[in-house]
Amino acid sequence: MKVRSALQRRRLKQRGGGGSASTTGLTPLVDVVFLLLLFLVLTARFIPKENRFDLKLPESQPPNVQKYLEPFRLEVRAVGGPGGGALFYAGGERVDSGEVLLERLRSLPEQIPVVVSGDDEVPYAAVVQAYDACLAAGRKRIVLSVSEETSS
Repeated sequence: MKVRSALQRRRLKQRGGGGSASTTGLTPLVDVVFLLLLFLVLTARFIPKENRFDLKLPESQPPNVQKYLEPFRLEVRAVGGPGGGALFYAGGERVDSGEVLLERLRSLPEQIPVVVSGDDEVPYAAVVQAYDACLAAGRKRIVLSVSEETSS
């Protein structure tokens, strides 16, 4: 039996012979580095360009703001019960002819919307006639509504 000294046993372990050497390879180290790199790339938040949005900053003088415009009301009311004729009321005033109605609608500013409303008893043809008058006057903002008759 050979008796080896402690120094000789250490040298054999360092050379890789004679015993179980505890050496670490580079493969696990590279694996850990790639895992950390992958984690950092996937969790990173990339900042978008700040000039990507077209912003309009306030000026020293604010622009004129268009005030709320009250709509022009064109009412169609029944005369003499169901199936009777129709009367037109433009802006609360009675209109007796189609020419007067066209002049009244043409005199309005373009921004003002027109609301055409008819009673339940009014024939639908009269409401369509009022709508056609608005179109003939060149109105683009027209709203149709139906007013319900209330019993008192």
